[in-house]
Order: sequence, then structure tokens, then C-alpha cells
Amino acid sequence: MDISLQNGLVAETSLAREPKDIAQVLTTYRPADAVDVLNRLDHGVATRVLEAMPAFAAVQVVNEPHLDQPAKLIGLMPVDCAAAILIGLHPDRRADIFRELPENVRGVLTPHFPKPIRETLDQLLSYPPQSAGGLMTTDFVSVPADWTVKQTLERIHDLGNRENVYTVCLLDPETKRLVRTIALWRLVVSDPNTIVLDAAWPYQPITVSPLTDREEGARLLSK
Repeated sequence: MDISLQNGLVAETSLAREPKDIAQVLTTYRPADAVDVLNRLDHGVATRVLEAMPAFAAVQVVNEPHLDQPAKLIGLMPVDCAAAILIGLHPDRRADIFRELPENVRGVLTPHFPKPIRETLDQLLSYPPQSAGGLMTTDFVSVPADWTVKQTLERIHDLGNRENVYTVCLLDPETKRLVRTIALWRLVVSDPNTIVLDAAWPYQPITVSPLTDREEGARLLSK
């Protein structure tokens, strides 16, 4: 299928270009724009395009929620390629896709995951899909509540690869239980020497059980 540039986006025109050529073009696009193109391709072609993309770019594309039938694309890939992409995904996205894979495909892929990822995946899959636990991510940043703002920002910097750090969980230094959360913007504007708990808003975190229905969780979020 030929892909040409039109108005700054990739447009479908004929049956000529190789998947590797399409992949080369899509790598230069925002993941959401690349998904729009992949969604117009035959699943077999879309799979080969993803295989030909650099791993980091393919992961960004598959992380996009509006990619059509990602489990089908993953299931058509060679095991090594499929495992590499799944390992790079956000934990909740990985669980959502893995849940839709046939049992035999899961069995082949699982041994290729590092132990921490297998454990996280098992934890997320243990919750019903429509529950809060089935939607949550285990990919978050937490620090002891008695750290300074400076220490907390350094922790975020050291992690480096967290794309969605909007808030930081503040934990009791002894019990490791959640006591507060603090928004990233508030960390940035606070005195670096302030204790991070003092910099946070003094509100108790709103929490739900992992088995809480997703609609109740959404209601609390909207409130």
C-alpha cells in the first residue's frame, strides 16, 4: 500500500510502498497521527509496519488508546517483537491488551517478560476489567513524606523515563501507606528546602477499593 505526504499527514493512495518505507515515514510523526494511518491499513500490513519501526516508536504508537485492535496486531507479530513492545507499554495498557490475547499466545509471550513485569501483569489481570483495579496502573512515583521538595524533584529526574508524572504519592516513612499526593506543578513552584508534605495541599487523598466499579471511580474523579 503506497503512502504519500498530503497536507502534513500520511495519506493512503495505492498498493506500492513496502511496510518498512511506511514505517520510516511514520516514525517522524506524532504517535496519534501514526495511529490514524495504521488504522486505515490491513491488519497484516499494519503489523509489518510496527515490526519495522524502532522499538521506542512502536511502543509509543501501541500505547495510543485509539489504535484499532492492538491485541490482534500483537498476535500477528513474531514473539520477540511482540514481547519487546508489550514490555515497553504502560502497565495498564499492557494488561488491557494481554487480556484480549488468546490463551495460547499469552502462554508463549509470558516467559519473555522479566519477573517484575509478570508479577505486575498477574496483579492487574486478577481484577475484573470493569473494576478500578482492572483500570489502574502500577507505574507511579512515590517518595517518603519527610523528603524535601528538592529530593522529590531529583527522584523524578533520576527516574527519567516516566512520561505521565502529574502527581507524586507521599508515603508514611514507616508504614509506607499513602498520606497525601502532590501535583508536579506545585513541586516546581515550591521552595526546594520545604518538606514535601508541607508543600502539598492539606486534603486527605480520595481512594477506592480495587474492586470498586469503574463508574463510581469516574464519578469521584469528575467530582
